[in-house]
Amino acid sequence: MRIRLNLMLLAAITMMMVACGKNDEPVYRNTRDLDGNGKAFLEGGVLVDANLNFTQAQLEQALDNYEWETDYSFYYDNNTISSSKDNTGFVLSFHTNRTVECPIFTQRSRVRDVAITGKQITITHEEPYYSSLYIPPITFTVVSLDMSDNGGRIIMDMKDFAELDGFDINSLHLRMVLRTK
Repeated sequence: MRIRLNLMLLAAITMMMVACGKNDEPVYRNTRDLDGNGKAFLEGGVLVDANLNFTQAQLEQALDNYEWETDYSFYYDNNTISSSKDNTGFVLSFHTNRTVECPIFTQRSRVRDVAITGKQITITHEEPYYSSLYIPPITFTVVSLDMSDNGGRIIMDMKDFAELDGFDINSLHLRMVLRTK
């Protein structure tokens, strides 16, 4: 009986050591369930305290009174969350006059018609749709608006259609973390 108990204990310890390996990559069954209860996920699946309950008026006030810039971004789908990607090529700077700068808009880096509806921000390029410079409107869903005496943080998502190895294009999103300047 004592040998059996020792073997069971040894097996349990071995399983715990294998399960807690430092080189294990996190696997997420459903990334959509990670945001909630005052938490939002960031790169690598790290959960942080976040204000998920904000109003359109609070979002408008934050965008109208502070300059914002992309701190970093990362990709995620229903099963995987990437690490931070500083060079996604999609860096935004929001200005208090409701203009946005973004390098992907090559000829005219300023974009007007920043519309806020609920928790969504839609950026519309000012070129007419028949122009060779036309870029369709881009909509972001703001996940979190966190303001403090030291500035603020906005976490927002955009549906992405890039083909990335290891990610499902049907559920791929780009999550951006913006900070006040």
